[in-house]
Amino acid sequence: SGVDLFFVLSGFLIGGLLFQEWKRSGDIDIKRFLIRRGFKIWPSYFVYVFVAIFWHVVAATWGDPLRGLTFILPNLLHLQNYLITPITHTWSLSVEEHFYLVLPFVLVSIGRHQPDWKRALRGWGITVLLIIGGLIILHRILAAVGDSSFFFVETAWITQAFQTPQFPIVWGLQLGLLAALLFFVPLFRSNVRTEFSVVPALAFSVLIFSATMRIGTTANLDSLRISWPFVLFATHLRLDGFAMGLILAWFYAFRPTVLERLARRRSILLMFAFMLLGLVVVLPDGSLMIHTIEPTLFSMAYACLLLALLYAPLEIGNWAALFRAWPMRAIIFVGAYSYTIYLWHITPARLWVAQNLLVSFTDTQRWILLTLLHLGISIFLGWLASRLIEMPLLHVRDRLFPAKARALVEGS
Repeated sequence: SGVDLFFVLSGFLIGGLLFQEWKRSGDIDIKRFLIRRGFKIWPSYFVYVFVAIFWHVVAATWGDPLRGLTFILPNLLHLQNYLITPITHTWSLSVEEHFYLVLPFVLVSIGRHQPDWKRALRGWGITVLLIIGGLIILHRILAAVGDSSFFFVETAWITQAFQTPQFPIVWGLQLGLLAALLFFVPLFRSNVRTEFSVVPALAFSVLIFSATMRIGTTANLDSLRISWPFVLFATHLRLDGFAMGLILAWFYAFRPTVLERLARRRSILLMFAFMLLGLVVVLPDGSLMIHTIEPTLFSMAYACLLLALLYAPLEIGNWAALFRAWPMRAIIFVGAYSYTIYLWHITPARLWVAQNLLVSFTDTQRWILLTLLHLGISIFLGWLASRLIEMPLLHVRDRLFPAKARALVEGS
């Protein structure tokens, strides 16, 4: 659930930054944007990855060090959401990276160029060729080493689908269809003089695509020999939240009065959001809904919550009293360091604590105490990593590459 909220916020915040920059300068500096995103994400991420590598190599938990390093290679290429690695929770950062990489190019293409079928067809054709080439190379590599005792043995249950002839075809068709949406939907603009007028339709098309492909893939898990992580981790099957956030960002930037009128129905938005969240909670555990409709329902619910709070008078009245109360201030503190807390909440130390501490307590007592201890350790490590790595480099980033648009939240 938290990841779905994370994706909605990313779509809103990153889309909002790019829209603001376009309104201010008439263009988007893609190089500057990617460098600033890199300063925000990469230092903390790669420090965490290399600490994990060092720990496992020293402890020899992956066997031979060179063989162990192959398990972490997808993390260095931001493919860990497709090729699962031992630090599984970083899959969502790979999805984020793909979103950061594609969105500014799509927006610049829409903003700079008039609708041109030949240009779109040429771009789509090149993209399809790259997809086919990449999948053939990946299929050949995994087919060659999949049964080896040196490479990917521990993750064979993940990669077995990649070695079948039919799955790469299905995957390629899905990626090709997504590329077609990105190239051809912008051609149907209602107003070519308003550069981004097609963005809501494009985002909604991507949302429908993502949900539909996820349902179809889940229905064929056995025949394609696909494991559930692919359905929940693959970038092209998890674009619902980004699309919802991007739609809100477009209205916030270009149609704020429409959004403000809708946001005044705060009680209805909150009721609808909690109704959707409640619907997800009462679904039977193990239901196909978890792999299909649930991410879309979560994305819609969090978009409603975001909209309800977006224009709320947080500085006055009951809202101000709420945000001054210590429970909310504690939540705000955690929110300020949420990225690094997310990185460090799963560490080798967590496994050691679970195996060696509080062993004399009952199962229930031990679960409660270990949960509180783990929560405290995660917050501390996240705070420490942010203060030592993230924040100093963000200061360097802002000196070398100052933002061209004001961030909607500090630290973006």
